[in-house]
Amino acid sequence: MTNSMNASMKKAISRYIQGKDHNKPNLLKQAFAPHATLSMRVKSENISFPSNTRGLAAITQLLVSDFNKQYENIYTYCITDTLREADQSLSCGWLVIMTEKATGKVRFGYGDYHWEFSSSGPHLLADRLEIIIDVMSVLDEGTKEPFLTWTEALPYPYLSLSELLSNSPAHEAVEALEAKLLVKKK
Repeated sequence: MTNSMNASMKKAISRYIQGKDHNKPNLLKQAFAPHATLSMRVKSENISFPSNTRGLAAITQLLVSDFNKQYENIYTYCITDTLREADQSLSCGWLVIMTEKATGKVRFGYGDYHWEFSSSGPHLLADRLEIIIDVMSVLDEGTKEPFLTWTEALPYPYLSLSELLSNSPAHEAVEALEAKLLVKKK
């Protein structure tokens, strides 16, 4: 495992996160190749996605346009202690904290990204992204303020496990994530 990553991969992943989190669909052109594929493995009953999506336009519609209709205050993080890079592929753990537009409830989710890249001119673009959603918790009322305050203080969108856990709210969802990440780090 390494805490650094290829600069071109980092740029593509950053564009994906910024596009998804900030409802900027145009940024996904700097993350995905036109023919890219997205596969999703969802292990939670609290969220659903199609298992396979093909093409930049469909991926953008799903992960930016449709996603932002339901959620706001979206913060996605790649956890640098979990980075695994080989040739033109990269895997890492991720965390998302967001609120439901309809209810204001906090969603706290995590899993893994598995990226595969190819060259497109001077830059790498993702040919394939697999998103594994291990957990997507809907938190109790009263968690919005402490979770958003904590989230806004975190380095975005890349952070270490120690940065993630620094000043984190005392909550079972955070404790479960910490336990999973500590096992992965070994």
